[in-house]
Amino acid sequence: MAASAWQRFRYLTLPLLMPMLLVATMLRLMDLLKVIDIVYVMTGGGPGHASRTINLYNYLVALSYDKVGSRRGGGTGAVRHRAAGRHSASFG
Repeated sequence: MAASAWQRFRYLTLPLLMPMLLVATMLRLMDLLKVIDIVYVMTGGGPGHASRTINLYNYLVALSYDKVGSRRGGGTGAVRHRAAGRHSASFG
Protein backbone atom coordinates (compact mmCIF):
# COMPACT_ATOMS: atom_id res chain seq x y z
CA MET A 1 0.00 0.00 0.00
CA ALA A 2 1.43 3.37 -1.02
CA ALA A 3 1.48 6.46 1.13
CA SER A 4 -1.01 9.22 0.40
CA ALA A 5 0.10 12.73 -0.49
CA TRP A 6 -0.64 13.92 3.06
CA GLN A 7 1.40 11.11 4.59
CA ARG A 8 4.36 11.83 2.29
CA PHE A 9 4.24 15.48 3.27
CA ARG A 10 3.78 14.84 6.99
CA TYR A 11 6.35 12.10 7.46
CA LEU A 12 8.93 12.91 4.79
CA THR A 13 8.83 16.47 3.50
CA LEU A 14 7.95 18.37 6.68
CA PRO A 15 10.63 16.76 8.91
CA LEU A 16 13.25 17.55 6.27
CA LEU A 17 12.09 21.17 6.04
CA MET A 18 11.81 21.68 9.80
CA PRO A 19 15.41 22.93 10.39
CA MET A 20 15.09 25.51 7.62
CA LEU A 21 11.66 26.59 8.82
CA LEU A 22 13.02 27.05 12.33
CA VAL A 23 15.91 29.21 11.12
CA ALA A 24 13.60 31.30 8.91
CA THR A 25 11.17 31.77 11.81
CA MET A 26 13.92 32.87 14.20
CA LEU A 27 15.38 35.33 11.69
CA ARG A 28 11.93 36.79 11.02
CA LEU A 29 11.29 37.12 14.76
CA MET A 30 14.56 38.97 15.26
CA ASP A 31 13.68 41.25 12.35
CA LEU A 32 10.26 42.02 13.83
CA LEU A 33 11.73 42.83 17.22
CA LYS A 34 14.08 45.41 15.67
CA VAL A 35 11.10 47.56 14.68
CA ILE A 36 9.81 48.07 18.23
CA ASP A 37 12.61 50.25 19.54
CA ILE A 38 12.80 52.49 16.47
CA VAL A 39 9.09 53.26 16.39
CA TYR A 40 8.82 53.62 20.17
CA VAL A 41 11.76 55.99 20.50
CA MET A 42 11.00 58.11 17.43
CA THR A 43 7.22 58.46 17.69
CA GLY A 44 5.97 56.56 20.75
CA GLY A 45 3.30 55.01 18.56
CA GLY A 46 2.80 58.01 16.36
CA PRO A 47 0.23 60.74 16.29
CA GLY A 48 -2.97 58.99 17.25
CA HIS A 49 -1.47 55.49 16.97
CA ALA A 50 -0.68 56.03 13.27
CA SER A 51 2.74 54.36 13.39
CA ARG A 52 1.89 51.72 15.99
CA THR A 53 2.80 48.29 14.68
CA ILE A 54 1.40 44.98 15.92
CA ASN A 55 4.67 44.24 17.71
CA LEU A 56 4.72 47.62 19.42
CA TYR A 57 1.11 47.17 20.50
CA ASN A 58 1.88 43.73 21.96
CA TYR A 59 4.89 45.20 23.78
CA LEU A 60 2.89 48.06 25.25
CA VAL A 61 0.03 45.87 26.43
CA ALA A 62 2.17 43.01 27.72
CA LEU A 63 4.97 44.84 29.47
CA SER A 64 3.75 48.36 30.14
CA TYR A 65 0.29 47.41 31.39
CA ASP A 66 1.35 44.12 33.12
CA LYS A 67 -0.93 41.96 30.98
CA VAL A 68 1.57 39.41 29.69
CA GLY A 69 -0.91 36.53 29.62
CA SER A 70 -3.53 38.44 27.67
CA ARG A 71 -1.11 39.15 24.80
CA ARG A 72 0.09 35.58 24.41
CA GLY A 73 -2.04 35.02 21.33
CA GLY A 74 -2.08 38.63 20.15
CA GLY A 75 0.50 38.19 17.43
CA THR A 76 -1.00 35.01 16.05
CA GLY A 77 -4.46 36.54 16.04
CA ALA A 78 -3.20 39.50 14.06
CA VAL A 79 -1.41 37.24 11.61
CA ARG A 80 -4.58 35.20 11.10
CA HIS A 81 -6.52 38.42 10.61
CA ARG A 82 -4.15 39.62 7.90
CA ALA A 83 -3.84 36.20 6.29
CA ALA A 84 -7.59 36.14 5.83
CA GLY A 85 -7.25 39.21 3.61
CA ARG A 86 -9.03 41.61 5.92
CA HIS A 87 -7.83 45.09 6.67
CA SER A 88 -6.15 45.51 10.03
CA ALA A 89 -8.16 47.23 12.70
CA SER A 90 -7.02 50.31 14.52
CA PHE A 91 -5.39 49.47 17.85
CA GLY A 92 -6.81 52.25 19.94
